[in-house]
Order: sequence, then structure tokens, then C-alpha cells
Amino acid sequence: MASTLLCLLLLAAQAGYDTALESYRAGRIAESQALLEELVAQGSGEAKVFGLLAWCHHRQGRPNKALAAIRRAIELAPDDVTWYNQAAQILLENGAFEAAYRTAVKALDVDPDSPQAWKLKGRLELERGAKKQALKSFLRSTKLNPADPEALMWLGIARETLWQYEEAAAVFERGIARFPTFAPMYAAYGGLLLEPRAQPDARAKKRAQALIAKALALDPTLPYAHYDLGKLLLQEGEVAEAVRHLEAAVRLDPRNSRYHLTLANAYRSAGRRKDQARELDVYRKLKAQEAGGK
Repeated sequence: MASTLLCLLLLAAQAGYDTALESYRAGRIAESQALLEELVAQGSGEAKVFGLLAWCHHRQGRPNKALAAIRRAIELAPDDVTWYNQAAQILLENGAFEAAYRTAVKALDVDPDSPQAWKLKGRLELERGAKKQALKSFLRSTKLNPADPEALMWLGIARETLWQYEEAAAVFERGIARFPTFAPMYAAYGGLLLEPRAQPDARAKKRAQALIAKALALDPTLPYAHYDLGKLLLQEGEVAEAVRHLEAAVRLDPRNSRYHLTLANAYRSAGRRKDQARELDVYRKLKAQEAGGK
């Protein structure tokens, strides 16, 4: 009788988690959070419940609660690298780069063959300016999981930061051939072709425009793709289209000061002085916040 009751409770808890996960994936974050908190109140001690709860808090801009939840997941399953990786990702997205780096290193202590941990470590090494180390980390990640398009893209970006433009282009070409629906790969390749040190000519700029437009056709929510395309169009004198893409970049990533500054320049070219002044004001406030956070 007791075992039957326990079985029913476990099935109910699994059903509750599955419903919460479905809600999260559908974008109903608050609904997912409520379901997970109900499971916790009922005594759920599963790491995956706290892991998903962490992402609910993170997506709703509550970093402290997100970190508390993911730490609870780690406490419940200290030998599962998943939760260290997710903690590092949340820290990275909150700009806590040093804490994220330490967590990624800890993830590799738990599982030295975790491709996700190597990828995160590489990204954080780029943030630190450790470009050669980052390249090694991305090479390791892509070797461990050749089916991860993001890791391959970051490998190309790492080569770009080392000015290995031909090698980076070859990585992006390979990535596009293998993962033709992965929008960020096209955007990254377009950005490489526009890199000032690569001395882009008219042909390279045209190719870059086509690549970034392809990225946005696949995924119109990439702020950096809108930004790169808008900046290129502004240089080419296509001011109206430049404004449209730069406005999209600002809408998708309103905390990026560089986007506001470039949009201000586009408004100036369009003769929209009031809009220019507004964007410059936002730019200055964001730069002051960035300086205060250092």
C-alpha cells in the first residue's frame, strides 16, 4: 500500500514537472514558476525542479532568486555537471564573469568531458581576453560534441579575435554547410567580413549584407544582426533602412549602449534631432551605469 502511494506521488510530481516545463518552453514563465513552487511546497526534492525554477527567475530578471535555486539544485545533485553548467550560464548572462568562470572550472572538475562546460569556459576566457586559451576550449568542445552548432560558431569567433580571418571564414563556411538553419552562424560570418582589420571591400560588404539578411530571415530576434546590418546600411547611405534595423536592435537589447549611440547617429543622418538627443541621453546614462559597475 505504501509503495503504491509513493508511486502515485512520484507520478504526480513528474506530471507536474512536465507541465511546468511545457509552460516554460511556451513562454508562460510565471505559470511555470507557480507550478514549480507548488511542487517544492509539496516536498519535491528533485534537482531538476530547482533547476527549472532558477531559469524561471532568471528570465523574469530575478538574479538572486535564480542563483539560490540553481545552488539548491547543485546541493541536491552535486555529481551532476548539468547544474554547474546552468549556474555558469546564468552567471554569464548576468555579467558575473569571474563567478561564471569559477563555476565552469568546477563543472570540468565534476566532468572533464563536458562539452558544454568547455564551451562556457571558452566564452568566459574570451571575456577575460585569454584568446588562445579560449580557442583551445572551443576546439575541445567541438571535438567532444561535433553536433553543437554554437560551439563551432564560437570556435570561428575565437579565430577571428586572433586575426585568423581565413581560418575563421573556413569554420563559418563549414558551419553553414552543416547547420544551414542556425541563424547566428550567418550573422557571425557576416560580422567577420565587416571586421575593419580584414579590410572589407565592396564585394565583401555585399556578401556580409546577404549573410546577415539570411540570419534575420531565419531568426529576426538577433539584436546584433540588426545592429551590424543597420550600421552597414548607414555607411552605405541607406538611412531609412538603417534606422529600421537599429531601432530593432535597441528594442531587442535596450541595455546595449553601443546600439543607442549608433541609432543616434542614424537619427542625425535622417534629420531627426529630437530622436537623436533622446538616444544620446540613453547612451550617456548606460555608459555611466557601466562605469559605476566596474
